[in-house]
Amino acid sequence: MVTKKQMAGIAFSLLFLAISCILFIQSYNSHRGIMDASNECFDKNGMPTVEKSVHVFSISWSVECKP
Repeated sequence: MVTKKQMAGIAFSLLFLAISCILFIQSYNSHRGIMDASNECFDKNGMPTVEKSVHVFSISWSVECKP
């Protein structure tokens, strides 16, 4: 029989796992976007400039291509 403490532990573990997966996926997608934009810039014989902007709850990236 599963006690309330065990159920709370399982729920907390699943929540932690879900949040970790979401953060990993978001980080991977940001990385892929930056790499794709940088590679496109290199294909046009440009030099990519990557800037990071930190807000309260998010981090955003911008890529500028300079010839």
